[in-house]
Amino acid sequence: MGTHDILIPSKFIMIVSHYLACFIAMGTLEENVRANFLSPNSVDASSNVYQDQRDGLIACIILSIICLFLELVILFLGTTMFYNMHNFIIICFHSVGVIIYCQFSQLSWPSTELWYYWAFFILVPLSLEIFSTCYGGIIYGSPFQRKPARKGN
Repeated sequence: MGTHDILIPSKFIMIVSHYLACFIAMGTLEENVRANFLSPNSVDASSNVYQDQRDGLIACIILSIICLFLELVILFLGTTMFYNMHNFIIICFHSVGVIIYCQFSQLSWPSTELWYYWAFFILVPLSLEIFSTCYGGIIYGSPFQRKPARKGN
């Protein structure tokens, strides 16, 4: 049993967990938008400021879901499957991202903070995946290289 036998399922589980955390954040949308205001109970839901904050949070969560979907597509393509250090780094990013997204949902943090977490815990891993897919063979060497056949005996 090799390292990749543990890392690949772990990577899949962390990406799916991040999906679930995004849907949980979507479910607590109103509380997180209200956390932006000084008196959350007296906020008019039809005001322009409230709608702008709500639209920004929805956009962040939808972008998160799209980026995670792209990461799953790259995972299923298998181009970065045997880059162990790369997979470990991606798992670390998503592990912390899942914890932060769940805390964001539970504690009703201001909705503007999610953009910073999105950039670091979703956009950075996706960028690493895309970079490794495009240039991984050059940087890491291809895991599928054939060994030259022996000539002679």
